[in-house]
Amino acid sequence: MSAQSQYITNAEGEKISVILPLADYQELLDDLKDLAAIAERKDEETVPWPLVKEELVNNGTDQERDASARIKKNSYSKLTKSS
Repeated sequence: MSAQSQYITNAEGEKISVILPLADYQELLDDLKDLAAIAERKDEETVPWPLVKEELVNNGTDQERDASARIKKNSYSKLTKSS
């Protein structure tokens, strides 16, 4: 966020409104949406990381599976070459 906020004051000099750059305003709205989503889900059951990781490995995208297979293949190749 930038420091370019401007204020509108009343006749007594009290700040009554603020003018923000559009990007800052959008960022604030996005943050509010994120916080609302967090608040809505606060009572949901959590899933331990090892289970999430296992599911991602087992059900990942084709690209992820291909990358994993290449890594395993390269590791196996290195093992067999060094033997």
